[in-house]
Amino acid sequence: MYILPGFIKIITNENAVRISSQVKQNTLLLTDDKYIKEFQEIQKLGGCEVLNTTLKTTLHNQEMLLTEKELIRLLNEVKSLLDKTMMITIMPTEACNFRCPYCYESHEPRLMSKQTMSIIEKYIAERIENFETLEINWFGGEPTLCIDTIADFSNFIYSLQQKYKFKYISNITTNGYLLNQENFIRCYNSGIRTYQITIDGFNHDKTRPLANGGKSLETIIQNIKAIHCLDNKTYNFKVIIRHNILSNDNDLSWYDYLSHILGNDMRFGVVVRAVTDWGGDKVKTLKLLKDEKERNLQIHKEYIERIGLSMDEGDNQLFGRICYAAYPNGYIFRADGSIMKCSVALNDEINRVGKIIDNKVKINNTVNDLWCRNSYDYKCYRCKNVLSCLNLSCRYNSIKNKELTCLE
Repeated sequence: MYILPGFIKIITNENAVRISSQVKQNTLLLTDDKYIKEFQEIQKLGGCEVLNTTLKTTLHNQEMLLTEKELIRLLNEVKSLLDKTMMITIMPTEACNFRCPYCYESHEPRLMSKQTMSIIEKYIAERIENFETLEINWFGGEPTLCIDTIADFSNFIYSLQQKYKFKYISNITTNGYLLNQENFIRCYNSGIRTYQITIDGFNHDKTRPLANGGKSLETIIQNIKAIHCLDNKTYNFKVIIRHNILSNDNDLSWYDYLSHILGNDMRFGVVVRAVTDWGGDKVKTLKLLKDEKERNLQIHKEYIERIGLSMDEGDNQLFGRICYAAYPNGYIFRADGSIMKCSVALNDEINRVGKIIDNKVKINNTVNDLWCRNSYDYKCYRCKNVLSCLNLSCRYNSIKNKELTCLE
């Protein structure tokens, strides 16, 4: 059986069919009625049994019509691109100035020591010449409690980049409370270009209060406004405003408010996610989305699109749906020197792939390989999102439940 893969893009016009491969970046244009009708039949069947025509042979030669074995080989070639990226997530502290009821972290007041930071720096420096891209992600706890640490580490990375000329990407996940304009500029000058800030609509003060029980929304909004005022020619960044929704969250006027304060500033985008039970006791007191989860999310997304706010899903990009834990050289360094793969399952032993011991980074390659391993279900081959997913969308769920994790 020869399969027409999902990564083949087909555009049908009145008198022609344009067939393109998102892998090989090649294009075939059909203008003859005979070939167009034949291809439409191949498209309808999802492939063919034998290569018994000129068109089928041509499609095969162009790697647009493949056997299962050939398709897996090609997808593995794409997956091998992950090997060219070193992806390091650093938790400089596990303390937090918020107490969100759906948070799964314990918020122990740990700070990463300077010695641990220096060991991470050495680990990167000794290996970076083997990679084309270095991605540094800041996570917590609340990483903006450690602005000085972020700045010092980033200065080191800049000096390393001057020598090895790798592509440098840096992101931060923050609650935004301390991200005033001054701190934002410090982060920006440290190379951080993507910021995820969670603001849970007008219900935010209930779902994301300060550790002392105080309100947090107004301060974050003022910070967002100050960041928005920065000159867009000088400051080119992406702020992703994440809205976590519960079953009773149907106040869409929040998006009108965001649109009012941000205007058409494309540096800001919105994502909507359902609150999920990843552990902890307080989340069990909340009304989570269940049977109507996908429909409720869709209502929010449709409204965001209708009023012209930018949505920042990124799902259809190459590797857009791949879990960061699937990267062979992707690790999370916790404040105490533990090394994990997944930022959600922090207390699950299957997530522990190493530790800093005797001033060295020690990785258990057997466990790490488990997190990077994938397989394909037959429906993966024809899925339009196969290149963005590679069936690596949520490794923790796949490992725990031993099942295909499909986002369709």
